[in-house]
Amino acid sequence: MEASLAWLSRVSPAGVWWRRSWIIAEVKIPEQQTLIGLVDKIFDKALVDERFSELGACMCKTIFAHPQAPQFTDPERSGSIHMRTLILDKCQEEFEGSSQGRAAACAAAAAAGKELAAGKELTARTAAAAAGKKIAARQRLLGQFIGFLYKHQLLTERILHYCITQLLEDDDNPWPGDVECLCKLLSTVGGQVSHCCAVCEAAYY
Repeated sequence: MEASLAWLSRVSPAGVWWRRSWIIAEVKIPEQQTLIGLVDKIFDKALVDERFSELGACMCKTIFAHPQAPQFTDPERSGSIHMRTLILDKCQEEFEGSSQGRAAACAAAAAAGKELAAGKELTARTAAAAAGKKIAARQRLLGQFIGFLYKHQLLTERILHYCITQLLEDDDNPWPGDVECLCKLLSTVGGQVSHCCAVCEAAYY
């Protein structure tokens, strides 16, 4: 699995598609936990390496669309467990988790600014502010990765518009991480947004 990801970071999305059969044979996914581990690695790499984002989405699409793509059953949920369901679960978990940390990040940043302005040394608050910046950076790359998942048809229009509306929810005092996430998402998807959205959704934007 590690060798597959190392190879993936050196090729183009087109190369991934042409070698899709090799990827299925090389990755070797005999059980559900192996697939979950692969999804975790792709997702985490996409959120720390901007260059990997499109390649990661392409690999997810390649494995999901392959005739021999692995699928598993889970008694705790309806339907099959496959690459698409797992990567969307990861995106939802990350998106909602980031939302819950926005207020704390904003408060920590404000407190840190006051302390630095007063000439005080670094404290737990300023450390929390630094952590907030890391969260914002991860949120930005999440927006990009979601955009590429949409372009590769792994993510529906409904989910895309849900993400956009959530990021636009606080238009009076938006969290910087949300703004960066939205900018990356829209710049990645591009003009497809205006073509795919319904009239009422387009009017909202």
